[in-house]
Amino acid sequence: MALRLGIICLALRGILGNTLVEYRFGYNFGEVYRDYSGNSNDAVNGDSAYNTNRNTIATDRGAYFKSGSENHITLPPNDFRTVALALPSTFTLMMWVFINDESYYFFIRNSTNGDNFGIYRESNGDKICITTNFSGTYIKGELGSVLTTSKWNFFSFTIDNTSVKFYGNLENNKIISITISSYTEKSSFTSFIGCKKDTFNSFSGFIWNFIIVSTTITQSSYVGGASSNCIVPTCESPSCPNSFINSTITGCISINSDSDKDSKNVNCPSGCNTSIYSCTSNTCLQCSCLYMSCVLNSTSSATCWCPSNAYASGNTCICNDNNLTFDNFTCTLPCNADCLTCDASGIICTSCKDINALTTNTGGCVCNSGYYNITALTSGGTCLQCNSQCKTCSEANKCLICKDSNAIAASTIGCECKSGYYNTSSLIIDGACIKCNEQCSSCSKADKCLTCIDSNAYALDTIGCICHDGYYNTSSLIINGACLQCNSQCKKCSEANKCLICIDSNAIAASTIGCECKSGYYNTSSLIIDGACKKCNEQCLSCSEADKCITCIDSNAYALSTIGCICHDGYYNTSPLIENGACSNCDSQCKTCSEANKCLKCKDANAVIDSEIGCKCNSGYYGSASSTTLSTCKQCYSECSTCDKYPECTACINEYAELDKNGSCICKSGYYSNLTLNIFDACIKCYDECSTCNEFPKCTTCIAEYAKPDLNGGCICKSGYYRNSSLNVSDACIKCYDECLTCVEYSKCTSCITKNTILDFNARCICDSGYYNITPLTTENACIKCYNDCAECNEDLICSVCIADSATPNKNIGCVCNLGYYNTSALNNKNSCLKCYDECQSCIENLKCTSCIAKYAIINDAVGCVCEYGFYNTTRLINANACQLCSIECKSCEFSSDYCIECIDGYNMTSDNRCVLCTEREYFDGNGCKSCPTLCKRCNGVCLECVDNAILNQSICSCIDGYFPDDNKLSCESGYFECSISTNLNNNVKLSYTEPISEILDEMDFEIDINRDNTSIPFSYKLYKLTSKDYIFQLNFINQPTSQCNLTLVILKNPLVSDTNKTLVNYIYSTYISFNPIIKVKIIAKAASQAIVGASLGSSLISNPSSAWIFINTIEIISYIPLSNPPLSNRLIGFFQGIGSFNPVPSIAGNIFDSNSTEAPYYEAYKYGFSTSVFLLNISPTLGIFFIVCICWPLLYLFSKLEIGKISIKTIKILSNYKYSFFLRFWTQSFIIITLSAIIQIKSTVYMAFQGYFNQACASIAIVIAALTAPVLLISSYNYREKLFSNDDVFYKKFGCFYSEFKLNKGFLSSQYYAIFFLRRFLFILAQVYLNNHPHTQNVMNILGSFIQVAFLIIYLPFKETSILISSLIGEITIFFTMLFCYLTYFFQNSLVLENLAISIVIIGMAGQFIITLFLTFMSFRILWLKIEKIRAKAILQTFENNKENNKENNKEKVKEILKFPSSEVERHNSIVIDEIDEINETSPGK
Repeated sequence: MALRLGIICLALRGILGNTLVEYRFGYNFGEVYRDYSGNSNDAVNGDSAYNTNRNTIATDRGAYFKSGSENHITLPPNDFRTVALALPSTFTLMMWVFINDESYYFFIRNSTNGDNFGIYRESNGDKICITTNFSGTYIKGELGSVLTTSKWNFFSFTIDNTSVKFYGNLENNKIISITISSYTEKSSFTSFIGCKKDTFNSFSGFIWNFIIVSTTITQSSYVGGASSNCIVPTCESPSCPNSFINSTITGCISINSDSDKDSKNVNCPSGCNTSIYSCTSNTCLQCSCLYMSCVLNSTSSATCWCPSNAYASGNTCICNDNNLTFDNFTCTLPCNADCLTCDASGIICTSCKDINALTTNTGGCVCNSGYYNITALTSGGTCLQCNSQCKTCSEANKCLICKDSNAIAASTIGCECKSGYYNTSSLIIDGACIKCNEQCSSCSKADKCLTCIDSNAYALDTIGCICHDGYYNTSSLIINGACLQCNSQCKKCSEANKCLICIDSNAIAASTIGCECKSGYYNTSSLIIDGACKKCNEQCLSCSEADKCITCIDSNAYALSTIGCICHDGYYNTSPLIENGACSNCDSQCKTCSEANKCLKCKDANAVIDSEIGCKCNSGYYGSASSTTLSTCKQCYSECSTCDKYPECTACINEYAELDKNGSCICKSGYYSNLTLNIFDACIKCYDECSTCNEFPKCTTCIAEYAKPDLNGGCICKSGYYRNSSLNVSDACIKCYDECLTCVEYSKCTSCITKNTILDFNARCICDSGYYNITPLTTENACIKCYNDCAECNEDLICSVCIADSATPNKNIGCVCNLGYYNTSALNNKNSCLKCYDECQSCIENLKCTSCIAKYAIINDAVGCVCEYGFYNTTRLINANACQLCSIECKSCEFSSDYCIECIDGYNMTSDNRCVLCTEREYFDGNGCKSCPTLCKRCNGVCLECVDNAILNQSICSCIDGYFPDDNKLSCESGYFECSISTNLNNNVKLSYTEPISEILDEMDFEIDINRDNTSIPFSYKLYKLTSKDYIFQLNFINQPTSQCNLTLVILKNPLVSDTNKTLVNYIYSTYISFNPIIKVKIIAKAASQAIVGASLGSSLISNPSSAWIFINTIEIISYIPLSNPPLSNRLIGFFQGIGSFNPVPSIAGNIFDSNSTEAPYYEAYKYGFSTSVFLLNISPTLGIFFIVCICWPLLYLFSKLEIGKISIKTIKILSNYKYSFFLRFWTQSFIIITLSAIIQIKSTVYMAFQGYFNQACASIAIVIAALTAPVLLISSYNYREKLFSNDDVFYKKFGCFYSEFKLNKGFLSSQYYAIFFLRRFLFILAQVYLNNHPHTQNVMNILGSFIQVAFLIIYLPFKETSILISSLIGEITIFFTMLFCYLTYFFQNSLVLENLAISIVIIGMAGQFIITLFLTFMSFRILWLKIEKIRAKAILQTFENNKENNKENNKEKVKEILKFPSSEVERHNSIVIDEIDEINETSPGK
């Protein structure tokens, strides 16, 4: 059958060049259905590849779907193939199906976005339906009587972009066609063959194959007409209407619908659980392969599925190329040592062994960012975590690259911010280093420098840096050298030579270069140090030396040439001249005075000091000394001949002179004088226009009326008149226009009558600037003065032009200063309006603004303006936009919009003056908003309130039972996880949770009931934790059940919460336990083994124990043959395991060590039967025997002290052997189990630190001892060979158990039986554990070891006793042939002949050794009987001697009759018994 199937598949593969998926259910079976398209789209049977939930049943007619079940097959993605199957816009799905008359789904495909299509059958109307639902559009097509029930049918389902068709059995009238918009897969899909949905069950019937190709197809390529050829072992009907067809084969498939039978309609063999498996040709289709997929071979028996470049070996695959390894899917090169998984090259890793490592493009792995390694990445945990600030590192705290791009590696630990950056939090994220102000070399806050970039600058307390005293800058301090040196006299400067502050505190900036001393100070050296300006005399305003004033403080004083100052003439002082005003005015007549009215010297030289006040004139002068001029006492006028006062004369000297009304001498009318009239002819005739004159030609009065003297000579018309002719006549002057004071014509004025006027361009009079008129300008005061502020005006109080610069007329009165100016006095001069402080729009004083230039500014009580609350300025408030709005979160700010001084309500201020608003799940810690702990709704560093469905416990929130954190850990969402139960052939029950559980469960958390027909079955169990998701219950039955039993498991831990805080949804689980034929075999083999071993050990107590040791050694090696996972039948494996199950002592370490303290055993060991890898648990029964014998030691010692016949002698002899022989024999007999358990422990990972590492330490010691045993024994024997061959009593008492049994007659090697014994067993264990991937090497090595042991026995015949030698030879030959037959199963799998031969040779060998043991026992009993007879004979002889005097002859006859032996015979027998007993004691010290 398999040959036919192979030809079919190869032919079909040739047809389907564009095959996407191909499952061969009639050929391939198991938990995994392999994809024969080569695209690795493997499907799983049922829900999972790792349990039997909803599995179909494998038959030789394909996969069987039980009626009314939920059986289905899951296409990728599944838990074996996680990559989803993607279909193109054109594809065809094909199936050969044997259908039942029910409603069910053939196939369904669903996407995550809701798109789907399906194929199903409705029994009502025998309809086939196809449905599509794409982008929310549901379309259905249906047709009746398309497929035939209880027959094999072929159908295809094609989607070709917009066309969807279903085609059945080559019949053109059986086509269902619908149209869709288009088919494009935009998301991931899941697909099921035979899925239960809505009211429809899963498919019911058989499916032979399932194919998807990426094209449309021709139906006739796959479906033929009637055929009588059968492509399975047997077809009931002679022909089929629709035949399977390809290019080479046409044929039928059996229509037997009974899954309990094969295609020949033959019942499956007993022991084949037909609720799970079917059969073919008496082979149960149960797949026990390691990779969960099997195929039917040429003999219609099952073998493991393997790729084309590998072959099946036992339950696994072995690659044809020894350089490759099988990875579950194909043969690949071994991965790089760093790889957990790798690509086909074996160099490039696809995942790493260390979870903190990542793959590289060049091969191997490197540690993730934030991790480093000091050893190769060949195991987990080699990538060590860097300091939290490191992105990469070379040591734990030695960063290479920092997480923050603006940080550098610190010289000690971690990182530190680069120059120009600072941090307020740990440097564990990029961005923790915040840029300093651009002027900072280092800083503690954004604008708070610690050091400056410019070495001649220092940090300000507010923002940035400023140049040191003596330096100034003309550019920003963002480079070193921006601070330039000031003039040496400057402490601060704005330019090199323009000082702002001088070094000398008594100096001020000079207007040109450097500094000069303040008023009242002088210097004699350069002003480059404070103190160069020295104080002048206190009276000096300025000085050239300390007391040499240049100017004085008092403005009415002057500097003396000696020291200080003195008041000017006319002033006196009553106090030192150290302030202005110290010099007071003298009386006006005094030149100098001592008091205000007390003259010291008069101003007038012709006056003398008055005794009362002031001065008075001398005799001969006139006048008053009260005059303030220098010469107030004068002589009379020179023209006067006499006078009373100056210049009035009482008489004149000149004759043409006369006194005027004032008493002065004047020339008479018509005369004048150029000289004083102190001579006779001083009066001269006047000019002709003059009525009178004083000189020629100047008149003092004129002839013409309305004329007046002209200063230049002659006369001119008076004001208001102009000349019409010569002025030597009286009417020469004619009147001007009314407003003219003078004129040249009637209406052309040259001057005006009214004061404060000017002439306009028509020579008319108008009021001058600052004046206005309301009446004609015909009077002197017609021009009225304007308001004091006005330069010009047109009415009273109202100015049209203002006097003061920067002033503007006021509409009510006078002028007001323009915006930006103020006045402190009336605006009656040009400079009355003074400039306001430059921030003021208006002001009342220089620094006291009344309004501000800048918008959003308010008046500062001190100086100028400040920005309103909520605004800030970065420049002075001298322009409208100087005040900028603060950020919305700032109530007030400075320096920048987000440098807050005060935050708005609800916001918090950070240490760097930012305002932040913390959300409901945040709190403020002084530097910013920190997230509350997980699931916390409100906190202040610790949680105060949890989110809904969470509880607070010691400031930590956790979801209540039945709820779990969402993906962002922001809320508790309700959720559950599930658990599944499964059993295996060893009746181990497995619980598999869908979520990991950290809490370790024990037996008290479960309740298990097993019953059959409502009758409970007694049992016990042991619980083992495999992983955080998987638990194993190892069941032990008092009486092994022989048929299927029901099992109910209740989880008592309720609620049971997973690591993700989900709650288990169900706590009661049911399954069944099937009777396993293997277990029956194991039970029978175990019972037989226990009986024989028990009998052998019992016999050894009275005979030579070596026979029992040899027997136990034989069955021990045979029992461990299945550990290598050879391709043996379950019956043979059970037989081997059963004979090695003799364990008379219970475990004593089960209550001390946790079986889950280390990882579960490696796969082959676990499958063999090791339920735990814990070393001391696995050897616990062996240790129990050791402790029992140790306990016997003090009892024997006690018996040795009791003088009870020969008991004390015997016990002393036994004790002498206890020190060495017992321990050496114990190690010999427990060598395999201890060494094997130790290696299993070393291969496992520690889960519980103390218990795990303690067991690993013990295991390591055991392995070292085991490895050294053979070489140490060989070397020691050689070193002590003289004692060995001389039968040294002391040597043999210590080490006789290794040598006493042997003849030692063939040289040194004849004594080395046990050296070979230990070496052979150690190599056997290594091969069984480490060579499973190399079965040929493994088996050849084991067979060779057995052969060498047999050859040694034959060549050296080492044992003294022939029976022991024969027993040993039987054991080794049994082992040799058993291993040989097991190795041949690799080449002849499932060979019943080899299986029976292996079992037979073991049984024969065990029987032979047991017979020898019984023979030795019989001989021991015979010797014991002879001893008893000897004692009895002695007693009778003694009686005979006592009575021989009375009746010698009668007594002799009586004695002879009683003894039935002559005396000589008795003596001979006694001698034999004694000799044999002595020989036994000598050769069997371990008895």
